Amino acid sequence: MNTFYLQSLHTSLRWILGVALMIGSQTTFGQISGKVYRDFDGNGIQTSQDPEEPGVAGVQVEALVGPGATSIITTTDKDGQFSFSAAQIPAGTSVKIMFTSLGKAYFTGPKGPQSHTTLQFLTAPSAKAHLGIVYPDEYCDTRSPNMITSCFVNGDPMGGGSSGEGVALIMFPYNASGIPGDANFPPVDMGKNKDVGSVWGIIYHKKAKKFITAAILKRHTGFGPLGTGGLYLTDMETKVTQPYVDLKTLGIDTGEDPHSGLSASMLDPSLDSATIGEIGKLSLGALTMSLNGERLFFTNLKDRKIYSIYVGPDLQTPAQDSVRSYTIPNNCAEPGDFRPWGMKMYRGDIYVGTVCSGETNRDSSALSASVFKFNPNEINPVFTEVLSFPLTFRRGSPDFTDGCIRHYWSAWDDMYPEPCNSPPHFALNPQPILSDIEFDVNGDMILGIMDRFGHQSGKENYNHDGSATYTGFSGGDLMRAALKEDGMYEIENNGKAGDLTGCGEGNGEGPGGGEYYCGDDWVFYGKVAHGEVNMGALVYLPGSGEVISTVMDPISSPDNDIYESSGWQAYKNMGENAGQVTREFVVYDYRYAGTFGKAAGLGDLVLACSAAPIEIGNRVWMDKNMNGIQDAGEPGIPGIVVTLHDMVNSGALLASTTTDKDGEYYFTKDNVPGGLKYKYAYELRINLAQDTVVFNSLTPGPKNVGNPMSDSDGELILNSPVPSTPNGKLAAMSADEAYVKISLTTGDMGENDHAYDFGFGVESDLTLITDSITVCSGEPTVLLAQVGSVQPTDSVMFVWYTTPPMTQDEKINGGTVLGKVKPDATGLASLPNVIFPLNTTGDSARFLVCALLLSADTTLLGTDTGSATVNPIPVAVATVNDTLTCTQRIVQLTGQSSLPNSTYTWTGPNGFTSNDSIASATAPGTYVLSVTSAQGCIAREDTAIVIEELFPPQLPLPFISICEPVSSVQAPPINKGQEWYTGFSNPSALSIDPIANTVSGLNVNGTYWVKLREGICFSYDSMQITRNPALLLADSVVVLCSPKQVNMAEYIPKYQTLLNPVWYKDSLGGEVLPSENQTITQNAVYKLIAQNENGCPDTATIQFQFVAILSTAKLVAYPSTCLGSVPQADGYIVLEDVSNERYDLVQGATYTGTATYATASEVPANGIVRAGLTSPAQPTLYTVRLFTDSDCFMDLHVTLQPADCACNVLCVPVSIQKRTK
Repeated sequence: MNTFYLQSLHTSLRWILGVALMIGSQTTFGQISGKVYRDFDGNGIQTSQDPEEPGVAGVQVEALVGPGATSIITTTDKDGQFSFSAAQIPAGTSVKIMFTSLGKAYFTGPKGPQSHTTLQFLTAPSAKAHLGIVYPDEYCDTRSPNMITSCFVNGDPMGGGSSGEGVALIMFPYNASGIPGDANFPPVDMGKNKDVGSVWGIIYHKKAKKFITAAILKRHTGFGPLGTGGLYLTDMETKVTQPYVDLKTLGIDTGEDPHSGLSASMLDPSLDSATIGEIGKLSLGALTMSLNGERLFFTNLKDRKIYSIYVGPDLQTPAQDSVRSYTIPNNCAEPGDFRPWGMKMYRGDIYVGTVCSGETNRDSSALSASVFKFNPNEINPVFTEVLSFPLTFRRGSPDFTDGCIRHYWSAWDDMYPEPCNSPPHFALNPQPILSDIEFDVNGDMILGIMDRFGHQSGKENYNHDGSATYTGFSGGDLMRAALKEDGMYEIENNGKAGDLTGCGEGNGEGPGGGEYYCGDDWVFYGKVAHGEVNMGALVYLPGSGEVISTVMDPISSPDNDIYESSGWQAYKNMGENAGQVTREFVVYDYRYAGTFGKAAGLGDLVLACSAAPIEIGNRVWMDKNMNGIQDAGEPGIPGIVVTLHDMVNSGALLASTTTDKDGEYYFTKDNVPGGLKYKYAYELRINLAQDTVVFNSLTPGPKNVGNPMSDSDGELILNSPVPSTPNGKLAAMSADEAYVKISLTTGDMGENDHAYDFGFGVESDLTLITDSITVCSGEPTVLLAQVGSVQPTDSVMFVWYTTPPMTQDEKINGGTVLGKVKPDATGLASLPNVIFPLNTTGDSARFLVCALLLSADTTLLGTDTGSATVNPIPVAVATVNDTLTCTQRIVQLTGQSSLPNSTYTWTGPNGFTSNDSIASATAPGTYVLSVTSAQGCIAREDTAIVIEELFPPQLPLPFISICEPVSSVQAPPINKGQEWYTGFSNPSALSIDPIANTVSGLNVNGTYWVKLREGICFSYDSMQITRNPALLLADSVVVLCSPKQVNMAEYIPKYQTLLNPVWYKDSLGGEVLPSENQTITQNAVYKLIAQNENGCPDTATIQFQFVAILSTAKLVAYPSTCLGSVPQADGYIVLEDVSNERYDLVQGATYTGTATYATASEVPANGIVRAGLTSPAQPTLYTVRLFTDSDCFMDLHVTLQPADCACNVLCVPVSIQKRTK
């Protein structure tokens, strides 16, 4: 029961209202506007750079204007801006602004100078309706957080030598650039090679302040102590690295270690050849984390699945029963080509990158990449392919040394390539892995493509057989995919991604002839030496405007003194110079021992941003109409002390704050010692004995009556009876006797909650007794109200409203009056026979009902509010599914109700009853259905009539035509439930099969009579049998010597008399030919199916065979010999490698003779087909045609050269010596 007097506001509250009206009257322009933006650093101020905080489009903004709460809705534009015009919201009007549809995984940002909450109260005009929103995973407390990566060290980390002492984990600030040194971003060592071995995947756990690294298989460097399934922990504060979990102990098979022959020294080369073919096929790929940091996800390269383990908020040891696996759809034409790696959690979904490697057939044309997304919180997650594109485009070459240029990706190859330069020293074979995924502020996807060969090779290390040492190159890529309106993505094309254009348009390196990110090259001695330098690991700081990618040789030094290096480059994402490199940083170069040079020497990158803090609170306000909803024009109450209590520790007081001039209060990291804890139980309390409450005679309003964003949440707690005071105030209560509380559990990182509001009103003595009634539509009811102090002239009027009344006039005149009565001597007002509006919907209708206490002059003395729920009357529908027949002796009655969870009652002939919605009937007649809803409302009855129809059975096929040579005819089966009977004089004796329900023996043409029985019905009927002659088609074999156009009808006798001929290639049911005319170019089989005039079918086969022609015969010409300088007439032409063929020889380049096999000459035993030839003056062509006995032939050509009988000149060296005296 919630009662109040409108006129009882204290002076201080009238002052609040007066100030609000005065502010609204100072300007003549009526307008409300503002902006919604991404608050990356959580300071409540929008900035245009560092961070660049863009506006958010598509947020719904609703303005509830004035006392009548007129609703006006708009949405933010592409810049996040919105406005309501002066015509919509006149100057001086109070307005309530509500922001909804913030976007998946977004929350209200912290309260700040330029960011309020999703519920705001303003007076027009105002241009300050701003809202900052946060996606907690994008929050970063500094613009230069620490960044961690892994370094690969040559050799066996567990061998006890220098390899194990090498640095494997390092940390730099995000804004690092140039070359590291004591005075320029010196690196911080976070772990040695012996602690972790080769690791690539890295993820930072913000709550535990530790980062996790995952094992990777890389040639020439070994695994850490946990092997192929190793995960390791590094404490950011202590910089101590230790093993976390071996995934194999959780039942996850990550493969066996193929390494062999690794040296404990980082300076020694190694063979390790068994590892070459296993790169990307075992151990682990990328890591990502659930938004709450409690579940770790990783790609298992061994079985090509995603796994997750529960690690909790503090990185507890995972249990085997926490393991979950997710099977990624294999979209490759060759299933064995499917290879996953990269992964990213983004707004609650996980995105995973895969490639089709082309490895099965070593087919680079089969190369493609895809990105799938799925929601890991679903019981049965569904993967959706959001991006797919081929990897067959031309791109920059990882190296431009002569012989080393590779402008295209290669299919995955398990063999080590040949060296590509001279003298042999360099090796490269770029093979794609989609290794990393990031998302820009506009939702575009940024992709890191790793070169697999970077992990198959090393620096100055052995090739596959140990015969020489080489240096490998890693030429990956950096790409962008634009977000489309349907939520799918489209890969960049000619340097454009959506409506953005990068710097590589038209440079010939990327899909469509250009690339978005174009600065990925390295210049050495004034020439581009590497055209692709990316290594496939990305990191993105939201609001920075750039993405960082690991690269080989990041700096092109004017002095050409930085090489065999690795580090990273920052690329601008959007705007002017988009795609260009903005800065570079070198992690190591040729001076660092034991590194991998250009061969993928670094792992993934991760930022160590703090966990997003949270804040709670919002508003304490004067609920003038005591409806429990914050309405426009209802002011906040300043000076109210709100306390925060720890409910895990018995309600201990943690902090307190006081509402400001707008009645707002917040608990944040700034006023709660240690900040608010995540997912923690607290209470907010307002002590009702404090001065502001007592002085203003405030009483708590109703709670949880509407939208949680705008209703009151306070619950009144009384620890002793309310004292009896003349006006019923709670002022006499002590601090531990009464308070209003809100019990809550905080959200997770960054999940701010500004929906904790307290509403207060002023007390009254009118109570609506029937404050919550429920009736069926059209049913009369009684309304009761109790008046505390009854005056003879007072009356109580009962009213219902479609919308909550905001003013006194709306309360009296804005609703539908149900009736007006005078209270009796006890103060009880009773209104009988009240009927609310009929409810014809399918849902319950709720009406706001008020009891108004009126004086004789209709002054409103008090009100109380309640509700009436009018439940709909169900609509009953009765149906029957069938008719009773000879065999169908049971039909189904179906009862339906317009309302769910109704109950049913059937009545019918012969005392039939049933309480099921579906019932069975066996007798004709009328069946009556009665339906009662779950709320007890009874429907009007409906009926279903069951009809009985009896029809005698008939033969399914009275006329049967058959084709010879069938000796006995079987009639088709009759219907189920029917039976055959014979015994008549028929042309031949009949035989009945009662199992198959058929009759046979109809061997002679004529009419056959039978008797049929079906259920309770029977009849006589006849069948006419006609026997037709069969169609007999003959097969044929056709021999061809050369390709020929044939008409296959010529090989089928009487083809023109056939009906419905159909030709098939190879076999019946195969490819249907459009005509019988075909060009035969090779051995072929064709099938024909056709019918005669009686419809009898048959098939024929035509087989075309080509006779093999000589394929090894050779024609050789021997020129004339010489006698001195005179050529002789003894030249000849010979046929070699022939057997039974005949020939005809002509002079010339083509055959011009007319011979056939019958007239051609037999080849002599010695093969000489022309002898005694004189030496021609010029080379002379001859052509011979060879014939087989089937007149197939082939032509051979030879040239007879002139004899060379000139005298040969012999040169003799001569020595001349000068003689002196």
